Amino acid sequence: MIEVQPTPEERGQRLRTARTLAGLSRAQICEQEGLNQTTYKGWELGRFGGLTRWGAKHVAERLLLAGVDCSADWLLYEVGNPPTLVSATSDHAEEQTPTLQELENQDIKKELEVFYAHSPEAINLKIADGSMLPQFEPGDIVAGVKTANLFEAVGKNVIASLEDGKVLLRKLHIDRNHPKYFVLIATNLELDIPNLVIQKAKIESVAPVLWHRKIKA
Repeated sequence: MIEVQPTPEERGQRLRTARTLAGLSRAQICEQEGLNQTTYKGWELGRFGGLTRWGAKHVAERLLLAGVDCSADWLLYEVGNPPTLVSATSDHAEEQTPTLQELENQDIKKELEVFYAHSPEAINLKIADGSMLPQFEPGDIVAGVKTANLFEAVGKNVIASLEDGKVLLRKLHIDRNHPKYFVLIATNLELDIPNLVIQKAKIESVAPVLWHRKIKA
């Protein structure tokens, strides 16, 4: 019998750690398991008693779809399988983190696992296009640590998680005409793709890039 009785806040921290490793927004982790986003947010914040057994089971199933193996018991009690990248296919359609587990480069996998172990608020991204050339090329992997203060990240290349579920790499700026708003801008504006410039960006979180690796073909 499990005798450990963690606090709701501790369960919430483990939940955020696992979700971040999977590269999922709150909306994305809820969409396929029929979870209520408000309820899920409460679990992460340790509200209303925190994560339940039912919730842990469904979250673990969603994490596995995103390529992260994590047991419900670990989420609840920190026993059993901790979050680990596994071979799986993500349902993300744009720039995303789950393709990391498909990489053949084991050294990069190990580096990322260490990065996450030291930074529970870490997030990573595989670059899908040339919107951030010349510094970041398609196929590159970047990682950073989320900050609650967006103003500290102004002028930096950030992994931006948007409220609509998109996760992309852009440079963060303040809108000069509307200082309370932020703008996300690509460095290569010659491409004919959406979201090169996002005005009044509805940002859920940003993580300045601290780690960057190029993947050799």
